[in-house]
Amino acid sequence: MPLSAPTTVPVSGINLGLAAGVTALGAEVSFLGEDLSGIGVAAAAQVTFTTSLPPNPAILLQFAAAANIATLTNQLNPLNWITLGATANLDLTAQLGIINGLITIVAPVAAAMEAGLSTGGLYAWSYAGTARGFGTTLATATQYGIGGSGPTGTVNAVIVAATEHSTWATFGAGCYVGTSDDEDLGTATTLSVLTSLGELNGFNLNTGVLSVYARIALLLEELQGLAAALQIQIDFTLGIGLPDPQAILDIEVSVSLADILVSADFAAQIDWVNAKINLIAALIAELQVQLTTTGLTVWTYSGTAQGLGSEFRSEVLNGIGTGDAGDPTYGLVVAASSPVAWSAFGKIFYTG
Repeated sequence: MPLSAPTTVPVSGINLGLAAGVTALGAEVSFLGEDLSGIGVAAAAQVTFTTSLPPNPAILLQFAAAANIATLTNQLNPLNWITLGATANLDLTAQLGIINGLITIVAPVAAAMEAGLSTGGLYAWSYAGTARGFGTTLATATQYGIGGSGPTGTVNAVIVAATEHSTWATFGAGCYVGTSDDEDLGTATTLSVLTSLGELNGFNLNTGVLSVYARIALLLEELQGLAAALQIQIDFTLGIGLPDPQAILDIEVSVSLADILVSADFAAQIDWVNAKINLIAALIAELQVQLTTTGLTVWTYSGTAQGLGSEFRSEVLNGIGTGDAGDPTYGLVVAASSPVAWSAFGKIFYTG
């Protein structure tokens, strides 16, 4: 496919990984909301527990001395526990359903981010100058090939451009654009500066995705760990893997009420979770401002390395869109000769 027709899109239409990251961050807020719910239940349980204390310490010793192994065995019979644990099982199963639902949201986002960020073999240039100069300088830069690909070697590429500095600076907050966003060229310029950014990988280029990837990967680990723990609890309510009652009685009874009553500062936990939610909400709001910014023009390309520059030179000879050839323009070009690398990068960045 030669150079595509230009398309005007918001940042979210190009930085696909960052847009998906906002969805995953929303899942983290839901996860923290479940934390708040759990803390509230635990706090209520502690109130109920502590109002009945302290019992007579002799009760524990009497129990240990008088326990009837036959009675205790019957009470701990897994068949009886199925009935006793029915309510708990339903509650835990509902929690597991929520967590698994969040995993289905977060897991593909984390996988796409990892694939896109780790891919290499990407060659990039940034640009600041006139619209016409963008095409001319790119034609010169690619006439002998791109990377290890000769002039007739096949490459895939994406070109992103903006004519407003504010738009480009916002785009540059989530994507590496070299120094092209350093200076506002105003309403007129004579510059035509194409800068090679060299061979990069997804980590280098998509800085916006990189900034949220660690958080999302950690969230996925937490969700998967919690799902496993909930499954163990569900198995327990069904009587699976219960201990031998005799083993329980064989354990030396040495219980201190101080050990039983662990005073948890639930108010502090709630404040901490709320603070995390507020931080994530602020991050989401900041990212959404970036993602909804409009005014970017994008082209995709598949063809010879030499053809990329020559076709784009013809495309912007008289300007971009309804603009003029001399309009200040900011741009980024990313290309790769490996279809595998290009496909992986496409998981976090628009490649057509």
